[in-house]
Amino acid sequence: ISMIGDIRTFKHVILNLLGFAEGMLLPRLYDYVPMIMDGPEKFTQEMENVPKKKSDDIVDIILDRYWTGDASRISPEAPVPVVSIQDKENYPGGAGNVALNIATLVAKVKLLGLVGDDEDSNILQGFLEAAGVECNLLRIKQISTITKLRIISKHQQLLRLDLEEKFNIEH
Repeated sequence: ISMIGDIRTFKHVILNLLGFAEGMLLPRLYDYVPMIMDGPEKFTQEMENVPKKKSDDIVDIILDRYWTGDASRISPEAPVPVVSIQDKENYPGGAGNVALNIATLVAKVKLLGLVGDDEDSNILQGFLEAAGVECNLLRIKQISTITKLRIISKHQQLLRLDLEEKFNIEH
């Protein structure tokens, strides 16, 4: 991480990298900045001493898809651009992105969550495990993995499709 500005700027950079809003993960991140700057080992050691919060919240593990290409004409069927797809990329989104960012900073992360029993969950798990995230994913056959598909042309997002169903979980 290259530091630009003061400690407040660095705090926001770290929170952004971790994928959390102000106050969600480390309410006193200022205390941890020197440890982060000393290296991930010291940060990891200190994080083990931070009290763990128990949560009943179920987080979304999402597959973010980006399809890019040229939009050089308008459809004759409707006034929308026609995009000729040239590249497709997949990345973990939601809690998967947070786990990936934390693994990049402190090296050891376990991700627990619900996904569909489908190819998208295989893509997610493969990407995360390759980055060192330990995945404990409960695959549900009747549901599809949450997927956000973005269609992009000339660095402009033209459309986002949210492919998701509600998880119906009995307590």
